[in-house]
Amino acid sequence: MRNALRQAIDAALSNASDATGRNLMRGFQTVHRASKLLFSRSNSGQRLERNNVRCSQNNNIADIKFIMDRGFIHGQRLAPQCELEMGDTGNGGDNGCGPIALYNALYQLNGQTNPVSPSDIIYELEREGAFNLGGLAGTNPEAMVTYLRDNGKQADISYLPRNLDAAISAAGVTILLYHGGGMYIHYVMIRHVPEEKVFLIYNRGSRDQNHISTTSVDQWASDGIDGTPYRPLALITIPS
Repeated sequence: MRNALRQAIDAALSNASDATGRNLMRGFQTVHRASKLLFSRSNSGQRLERNNVRCSQNNNIADIKFIMDRGFIHGQRLAPQCELEMGDTGNGGDNGCGPIALYNALYQLNGQTNPVSPSDIIYELEREGAFNLGGLAGTNPEAMVTYLRDNGKQADISYLPRNLDAAISAAGVTILLYHGGGMYIHYVMIRHVPEEKVFLIYNRGSRDQNHISTTSVDQWASDGIDGTPYRPLALITIPS
């Protein structure tokens, strides 16, 4: 089922029309409903307790191992964020980009203060059935929008977005889901800093210890990595 989802995304990206965007949206909605039905969430409380222990051991805002860059989280394959449990089959290192993007967005939206811990975000997402295939295939973007709205944020989502620079500049804080080739699908939080005329991208690399900056997200996506462009799948906008 995981491979089938990835293949469906690859097929959809071959023709980025409005109809294809709608099909991609329906696909994620279907996977979200299926994950809620098929994967048990009965152990989410125990996982929350274990994740709280991992987070409490690194609760100093200046602790370079966990909270970096003035409170934003980077480097999902670094300890302890890589050790966080996500559903029955996922973990922070392999599948944690969605919860990390949500944490970073909320941290920025709340004036760079810690409104909620990563372990609480994971717990709420799991209770919502947000983890595709029990966590193995990451976090569903439809469920991320639901999480933000349930927590009082005005969040919207667009599929196969274009003109990223304009959309991110207008919103202020966004979460981008993109396809980087093969099986690689990743979330990043991106915010615009108008006074510096740059965009800051958080948790881009699995072992990064800081954000990266670019003057154009469209150009950054086009450049990609190793000759493979990043293809935007979904953009969640959260007015700041």
